[in-house]
Amino acid sequence: MRPRHSGRQPEPKKTTSARLQQIFEKKANKLYLRATQTIEQSTGFSIKKASSHSDHLTSEDLMDGDQELDKYLVMLLGLQRLLNWERAIMIDIIPQSKHNDVFATLAYNAIDLVVKDAEAITQRILRCISRKEWTSALGIFSALKRVILLQPDIDRTYDPAQREQLKKVLKKLQHTGAKALEHFLDVVKGESSTNIVGQSNVPKDATVHELTSNTIWFIEHLYDHFDVIGSILAQDVLYSTQLDTILMKKALPVEERNKALLAIYIKKALAELNLSIMNKCEQYNDQATKHLFRLNNIHYILKSLQRSNLIDLVTLAEPECEHSYMEMIRELKASYQKTWSKMLVGIYSLDELPKPVAGKVKDKDRSVLKERFSNFNKDFEEACKIQRGISIPDVILREGIKRDNVEHILPIYNRFYEIYSGVHFSKNPDKYVKYRQHEINAMLSKLFDDSA
Repeated sequence: MRPRHSGRQPEPKKTTSARLQQIFEKKANKLYLRATQTIEQSTGFSIKKASSHSDHLTSEDLMDGDQELDKYLVMLLGLQRLLNWERAIMIDIIPQSKHNDVFATLAYNAIDLVVKDAEAITQRILRCISRKEWTSALGIFSALKRVILLQPDIDRTYDPAQREQLKKVLKKLQHTGAKALEHFLDVVKGESSTNIVGQSNVPKDATVHELTSNTIWFIEHLYDHFDVIGSILAQDVLYSTQLDTILMKKALPVEERNKALLAIYIKKALAELNLSIMNKCEQYNDQATKHLFRLNNIHYILKSLQRSNLIDLVTLAEPECEHSYMEMIRELKASYQKTWSKMLVGIYSLDELPKPVAGKVKDKDRSVLKERFSNFNKDFEEACKIQRGISIPDVILREGIKRDNVEHILPIYNRFYEIYSGVHFSKNPDKYVKYRQHEINAMLSKLFDDSA
């Protein structure tokens, strides 16, 4: 760096220059504590004093949380502005014919530094992603957005060789972003086969699985970066081919095509998630818990997509997405109701039961009634014991299933109870006629009760 001089060009404030030199240094731990309005004017970013590693770079869109990546971006922004100043200063002190050679000498070490740092940072972030630290992946997409916005200024500042060198930064970030997206799908897909003998990786209360909530969290945050992610996915022939198929059916403006590419990716993620949930439910021992586990997760996925308006995005790639989820929920509710059939089958068909006369049945029929009451009591108690430990977090879903249970079970039991509860088929009737109608109703109302 040549010392500043008093010339015709207005020179930057001394304190600003000092701060930008701090940005330029790799090991400056506090390089983003102060800012300059000139960076905001030239790039559209404002750098403000940070109280934490996520509170700087832009007021419009806070960084997603990787401190080293954030610091690297500030260095890149600072370098860009600093070298712009160097070009302006050369006008007064370097002959025009020597500008390119002198600038190349000035910029060489700095460009080499940012390229090498990009390599180191992206390798570290890939290691974070391999540990399923998805915030780092989102940070890559934020960084890509900013580097892409810098490209026009880079094209104006540097010669072709330097621009090609700096493109390595962009390519490294794009490669890392692509790896993050690919690895996330592999993780969701890999979870579908996780079923170690003797071990369980499903929640005991059959609630929403961590994989489901993490997947939804990740894809919800991807939407903020659809433009960057779309440009990455467009380079993959599998995605570009599927986009062409969509465009054959529906014309999309150019600005909507990145959204369609992201929709294709989310569709893949949801398909892998659905398969994982289906496989995980097999780790439960009883059918009711299996159905309720899937129901919890599928319902959570649908409501999350609707709440975040991602359902409209996914519709670009899968027009029947919302209907498919609603149909799955309907089928799972029906399958769950069928799990009560075992205990109801013995009391459902009254034509198969002995007909009482004056409150009595034949001696040979008494054992039949004893068996029917005993089997119902045993199966009902066992089902209630299991399902009291099941959690259904969504209030509307929980109350709806409780209501369905009452409407399904109580009328059948009531008919059986009213006909046979007063029949003398045992010397100890209380042993068999254990529950009145309101007691059955009360027990059903306590299912899925966390306090219970």
